Amino acid sequence: MKKSGFTLLDMLLVITVLSLVLAVGLPRIIRSGFLDQYRVYLAAHEVASAMRLARRLSVESTVAHRVYMPTDTNLTYEVQRFEGPDAEDWVKVGDTKTLYSKIVLSRPDGENVAFGSDGRADCTCSYEFTLNAQVSRIDITYSTGRAELFIE
Repeated sequence: MKKSGFTLLDMLLVITVLSLVLAVGLPRIIRSGFLDQYRVYLAAHEVASAMRLARRLSVESTVAHRVYMPTDTNLTYEVQRFEGPDAEDWVKVGDTKTLYSKIVLSRPDGENVAFGSDGRADCTCSYEFTLNAQVSRIDITYSTGRAELFIE
């Protein structure tokens, strides 16, 4: 009678080999910048998604929306809706999100991109996210309000 399956010795051998491969390979993956590249891409993707949401909400509700990023930190952002006649009358929509703390964000003059009811952005500008040598960029086009994500 033939028994099929794995023995305990087979399982231990496979686990030992996998552990050795991970012990050697994982530090190389981390040092290669893969993790930094992923963190930069993820941060830029999150902010680009928030910009697309603000644009969509502006068109749907015919009320201006923006992605607000305080200039003192550059690490948090939130979608806001315009509620009044004064330039300070913005109300938060949803939660405040936080980016990975070591990412450096450069943006034009500390601007917060706003979208009108026609879907247009109030500027043509770029936001650049950097971590070590890894860079991702969001380009916003005034005429269309489109937020495009680029990995450099």
